[in-house]
Amino acid sequence: MTHEIKTNLWAYATGFYAQEPIRQKCLELQDVYGANVDTILWLCWIDSNRIHVPPSALDQALAIVGGINQELLGGLREVRHKLIAASSFTRVQEQLVRKHILAAELAIEKVLLQRLQDLTSRLPSVGPEEECLSLFDYLDRFAIERSGQIAAYFLEEGRQFGYNLEAEEAAVSAP
Repeated sequence: MTHEIKTNLWAYATGFYAQEPIRQKCLELQDVYGANVDTILWLCWIDSNRIHVPPSALDQALAIVGGINQELLGGLREVRHKLIAASSFTRVQEQLVRKHILAAELAIEKVLLQRLQDLTSRLPSVGPEEECLSLFDYLDRFAIERSGQIAAYFLEEGRQFGYNLEAEEAAVSAP
């Protein structure tokens, strides 16, 4: 059975992440606990779209984002952050280089999110009475104080954002 995907993951993720409290919490979970932002956004998107997939899907998702995220994105982020301290660039040169590094990071993020959306479309659906994958499962892997409250906050905000995004997309496509 295929999943009904109501919103595109990239559109959802970029819009949801653009909200300052969401971005700050995602970065905190990444920087302090080592959580993967793409995985957090994907799990919120799954919930928002009411897609029920087995808990084993998390391991498949982590395999998709794991190596690329740690090696490429981590390296690019490190270089971008080091540019601030570099004295060999003028401010204009620094901004230009940072802009290009950020563009490369975003291109990689877009590919990873597309891979996660593709994975989602191939996953078997589980019924609402069966155990399904949730952001709670992912955050439980980390020693995060109040992980349940954090997951509940993300999911509630993600549902509201997804509902608004669906309404906007429907209004644009209406004759």
